[in-house]
Amino acid sequence: MVCECFDVTDLEIIDAVKKNGLENTEDVTNYLKAGGGCGKCLDRIEKIVHKTRASMETSSAAD
Repeated sequence: MVCECFDVTDLEIIDAVKKNGLENTEDVTNYLKAGGGCGKCLDRIEKIVHKTRASMETSSAAD
């Protein structure tokens, strides 16, 4: 569980980033509401988005 306020998991964030082209924490908050409550999870969301985007770029470069 990444965002306890809205019950959002890391897998939901990864899926949303991949399927909807989300690029940053603000995009995730707007799309999933994650990070829009207490804000404690914003750093974790940012790391997940960054890691997911980097892996997407690596895999598309390999194609």
